[in-house]
Amino acid sequence: MNGSLRKKTKLKYIAEQIAAFQVYAGYLKQGYDIVEKGWSVVNDIKHGDFDLHNNYFTSLKEVNESVGSYGKVDSIASLQVQILQVNEAINKLIQDNSNIQSQEKEYIIKVMSNLLDKCAGDLDQLTMLTTNDSVEMKDDERLKRIDDLYIDMQDNIRSQNILKFSKT
Repeated sequence: MNGSLRKKTKLKYIAEQIAAFQVYAGYLKQGYDIVEKGWSVVNDIKHGDFDLHNNYFTSLKEVNESVGSYGKVDSIASLQVQILQVNEAINKLIQDNSNIQSQEKEYIIKVMSNLLDKCAGDLDQLTMLTTNDSVEMKDDERLKRIDDLYIDMQDNIRSQNILKFSKT
């Protein structure tokens, strides 16, 4: 009977271990489920945060309609037209005026060329500020830069007018 008792004890012990493994397997499955749900939450948060940032940076590339219709945008274009007209008048004036020395004419042409290059650069910046996907800026930054370009363009036309009236 001693051998039979040992077999029963072994079987009982094995049965207890199987039961314990089944309990541990249940705990393990619960743990995996918790981890999977946790990873899912972390992933949702990560993608939600990414989407928020992505949407924000994408919005910085888009020009708000109020920026595009900002009055100074048209004013800058009008000032550019005036500058081109005055440039034409100055060129005609210096070509037709025999009292202006050739060195002075060259200087005036060089100054006007530099001014027109600066105006072209300002217009390029204005185009970037008012075109989607050109630069990433908030609306207030775009408007501030347009204000600065407007002031620059006013300075350009003042400089040009000084040049025009100093040689007449």
